[in-house]
Amino acid sequence: MEAKQKKPDNYFIQEYLQTAEVYHGGVGNKDIERILLKHKFQPIQVPHHFDFSITAKVSRLAFILKTIRSLPVNAVVVFQWPLYAILNKILVKLILKFRKDIRIICILADINGLKDGDEKLLSSEIEFFKSLNFFVAHNNSMKAWLQQFNSKAKISVLDFFDFLVDPPNKHYQKNGSIAFAGFLDKSRFIASLDKIDNLQFHLYGPTTMPVKTTNCVHYYGVLSNEQLLQDLHGSFGLVWDGDSTEGLSGVFGEYNKYICPHKLSLYTVAGLPAIAHHSSGAASIIHKYRIGFTVSSIFEIKEKINQLTEDEYQEMRRNCAFPANRITSGNCLMKALSDLDISSSHFND
Repeated sequence: MEAKQKKPDNYFIQEYLQTAEVYHGGVGNKDIERILLKHKFQPIQVPHHFDFSITAKVSRLAFILKTIRSLPVNAVVVFQWPLYAILNKILVKLILKFRKDIRIICILADINGLKDGDEKLLSSEIEFFKSLNFFVAHNNSMKAWLQQFNSKAKISVLDFFDFLVDPPNKHYQKNGSIAFAGFLDKSRFIASLDKIDNLQFHLYGPTTMPVKTTNCVHYYGVLSNEQLLQDLHGSFGLVWDGDSTEGLSGVFGEYNKYICPHKLSLYTVAGLPAIAHHSSGAASIIHKYRIGFTVSSIFEIKEKINQLTEDEYQEMRRNCAFPANRITSGNCLMKALSDLDISSSHFND
């Protein structure tokens, strides 16, 4: 009788949980690490994270060399891109060079060259992506973009970032009230929201610039994730970015075409149907789960809302329940990892 094959050990490069608490969208990276820990992935944490002395640097380098030698044969190592610690990048590159038996999975949390419109950085990122075989992307738009440069890679999709919170038990009714959460400095379109008649916009998130508030634009500051879910105002949640209310323009607007931002998970868990641009990365997800609608301009939103009956609106809210359950239990990430089919049955043990 053939001996049962030993399942490979699972590891991840830990980079986020040792940093300070974050609000709104930034929590996604921390939740990914929490989920991996819950599923018995062993953290690889380079020591002396905040110590920049010569002794600490030597200790970190020794740790990396020891880790490369000691990882079990056929281990799986997961990391989130971007990696910000230089030695974590070196660790991945050395594993690729010297441990061909190890399967490395890159979770594409962000692609900074695309996000910042930095061609030099993007070129460097693409060269690195060409060396990898397994990815978890946000959606099919990001997957198609990546396949242009690495056609042989195996790529699964998240659809939603997981959000490890207790869903609120709130009832919403259809009206012209729109929530928008995120880092507001990069969402320059909000400066023009006062020009849109018959809608109310409720803004949440950090900003270094004053937010122009009017009778139809309200700013609530930075809230913890739990408080935000409880206090979120609106009938719908807006997924938008860039410079213009008329479309996805500017660097951040272009980036919105490839991503499913964490705010989509926030709205879905809150039970708020989402509104996005029809060419955004979130658009196909919204249509797939029937949890909102898409437009080509924010000026179209009021007419679309008027065309919805209350029953249709409540059906969108009910449709949020299925993905919300997956989002709050961490199943989006674990399904994406299993879809890569790298001895996939062991990921959910």
